[in-house]
Amino acid sequence: MSDGVFEKVAAVADVPEAMPFAVQLGSGASVCLVRVGGEVYACADRCSHAEFPMSDGDMVDEYVIECGLHSAQFDIRTGEALEQPADAPLSLYDVKLEDGAIWIRVEE
Repeated sequence: MSDGVFEKVAAVADVPEAMPFAVQLGSGASVCLVRVGGEVYACADRCSHAEFPMSDGDMVDEYVIECGLHSAQFDIRTGEALEQPADAPLSLYDVKLEDGAIWIRVEE
């Protein structure tokens, strides 16, 4: 299996601080970005409970994102489900920041 390659998805300046932000990969997959301080985190843009877009949710704590449909909560750093009704983690992407851009590891 390949380690994947990185795809440029946005400029860091375009992602608002502590607000979910949707981007689309070249494959068509939707990804939710969250910028907290100098870090950017990325997860699949769908709640593991009901597949509602995480980018339509809110940040309720520094590293806790909440789904806008049923209020499931997740740690954006680890994907861990913190609040029911979700019990499965969010799918995360590896992120790197380079020259003001956000790059996400994708499969080849």
